[in-house]
Amino acid sequence: MTRLPRYLLPTEKEARPTRTRSRPVKNIGTKSPAVAGALAAAVLLAVVVASAAGSARTPSRDAIVPEQSIGPVRLGQSLAHVSNSLGRGRTIAPRFRRYRSRRLTIVVGFSRSYHVDSLATDSAGALLYEHPLTDGYRRFAGRLVRRGWKTFRCEKTQIATHRGSHAATIITWSGDRSLEVKITPESLPPGSPGRCALGSPVNPAG
Repeated sequence: MTRLPRYLLPTEKEARPTRTRSRPVKNIGTKSPAVAGALAAAVLLAVVVASAAGSARTPSRDAIVPEQSIGPVRLGQSLAHVSNSLGRGRTIAPRFRRYRSRRLTIVVGFSRSYHVDSLATDSAGALLYEHPLTDGYRRFAGRLVRRGWKTFRCEKTQIATHRGSHAATIITWSGDRSLEVKITPESLPPGSPGRCALGSPVNPAG
């Protein structure tokens, strides 16, 4: 029998069997019911908060934001910005144009530098506080008073006014039919409907 040379024989260390310790593998795919429930609740809360924040930042394109905007047009926007959003519109008087946006017709007044300084609409599809103006004056009166509006009656016309630091919003109704919404840069100019000599405040304390 032929013997192998010593340099080809395994050493004592190499011939000794190696021992390996088996460690339990954690099942990372499963979690306790408490942990899974907490994660689900956190995800749901994040979705709700993101949805609420998004809706607060992006009002409907038919919405009126007192002292700020009617539909997509805001006070202070440039003519170029409005035209890019709604087209060129139709000139109805010097520095006044009429635009269409979904269910709204918006009359926009521009300053000498051609920035929006007044807004008006007579569209019944306009939304105020997420309610259409077609709800009528009787339904709106209470909502408006609770938000700091003043309401007046001048003969057969009902008027609601809301003042801001740099603008005012005026809504007129005939009965329960909305006639017009205006947002003007003045707080409330002399002779405005808010000081109608023919009528009296519906809510004197408001």
